[in-house]
Amino acid sequence: MGNRIQPAASSGHNLSRLGLLLLTTLFLTTPSFGEDNVPGAAAAVAVPTTTLLPEATPRLPWMYYLDLTHGYLSRSIENVADNIDFFFGDNRIFTETSGTYARINGSAIYSKGGERLFGETFHLRADLTNLNKKLHLIIASDDLPPDDEKISSGERFSNQLDTTEPVVALQIVVQEKRRWDVRLQPGLRLRTPIDPHLKLRIRRLQPLGESWLLRATLVPAWYDSRGWENRATIDFDAALSTRTLLRFTTGALWQQGFKKNVQLNQSIFCSYILTPNDVVATDIGTTLTTAPHLQDDAYFADIRYRHNLHQGWIFGEIKAQVLCERSSSFKAVPALVLTVEMLFGKLYLPRM
Repeated sequence: MGNRIQPAASSGHNLSRLGLLLLTTLFLTTPSFGEDNVPGAAAAVAVPTTTLLPEATPRLPWMYYLDLTHGYLSRSIENVADNIDFFFGDNRIFTETSGTYARINGSAIYSKGGERLFGETFHLRADLTNLNKKLHLIIASDDLPPDDEKISSGERFSNQLDTTEPVVALQIVVQEKRRWDVRLQPGLRLRTPIDPHLKLRIRRLQPLGESWLLRATLVPAWYDSRGWENRATIDFDAALSTRTLLRFTTGALWQQGFKKNVQLNQSIFCSYILTPNDVVATDIGTTLTTAPHLQDDAYFADIRYRHNLHQGWIFGEIKAQVLCERSSSFKAVPALVLTVEMLFGKLYLPRM
């Protein structure tokens, strides 16, 4: 989205500092529960509770996944949110968990006018176990999209495919607790010339009763190619039932190259578990920019159906979406995205 932001004169450091101050205040004034006695507490991104079936119990091919997603039956909002994110292979799984994970997907995009695009992406995060699991190696086809980047039109999504500039990075776990997660990530984009970067990711997780959860994330970063930037995201998750998750996301992005122009976004995500192997979700939202004055920049909506194709680690997804941008007079641009995704890791390991 940064390529649509118009440069403005004078510095935006004060706004960035204000955002940092507000988030810091939020973290420090959050009610203090004990790490082990927060109501409904679970690990920030923990593998969902599993129930081993007796050996004599007949097992259908998909029943192991039902075991792994036993958290769906829990009233804990953390379990509901985590299970939805694990099922969808959400980006935060690769940034907040420990362990070795990998994601490989291939997509076909059908857009207006009969245009068809094909491509694939990959992301590997490996534990370096000799260093007590505090250091991870990341190799990816591209830097993970930021948590607050919700727009993924066919055109925009296609820009992430077939990249020739993969990223290699180290993720250093500074702190990993139930409520706090702090990680430092130096890395390189393999291009000519080499493009180094350094990111710090700070996340605070706070249950708000049994049915609401707040997740605040701050990501200050430096890129050799574009300078400093600061991202702030606040998610409010609500468990409407053990099958339904509602998520409100508010985000802000400040980039050094665009000074006072800050990009804002707001989205609403709702998912419903049809069966242990089928989930449907919808996402609507908007983005705004603050310079030369506050204005809406784009609107989007999509609906997704995701199915467990095989053993809980191969998934198929169909997504219909529409994007309306100011640059095209808010003309609706529809697209259909078909994806086959393979997920590897301790959660997705089939039990024989």
